[in-house]
Amino acid sequence: MLRIATWNIKSFNTREEELTKELTEGRLMRSSRNEKKGKGQTLLDNYIMIYSGVPKETRAKEEVAILVQKILTTQIEECKYVSEKNVAIRIRLGEELVNIIGIYAPENNREENIRERFFEDLQITINDMPSNGCMIILGGDL
Repeated sequence: MLRIATWNIKSFNTREEELTKELTEGRLMRSSRNEKKGKGQTLLDNYIMIYSGVPKETRAKEEVAILVQKILTTQIEECKYVSEKNVAIRIRLGEELVNIIGIYAPENNREENIRERFFEDLQITINDMPSNGCMIILGGDL
């Protein structure tokens, strides 16, 4: 069984314990959206968080993450840190290849060129994923 959820939170730093509790009680496999600076991976209880955010010297405001159960980390074949609003992983679950894209869309009041660039980046990410697996897009504010 594959359990997926999204959780749009304003500040990850103050809600780590609450997020861990939600993930544990729901036995969820993945989640999306956080406020973490930079790009990379970090452990969060029984999960690994793969995140893509603004540079460390920039005020955190637009970031995205995918959380995967720690026991499945050896199944992750690729991570792509596209932008502070787009991160993607390819994971093998048994015989199935699963492509997961975590996105956080710009708000409607943002400049048109920012919104257009977001959707261009998303389309490039989709096109770059192998076509021989299923694709899941976890989105916030679409």
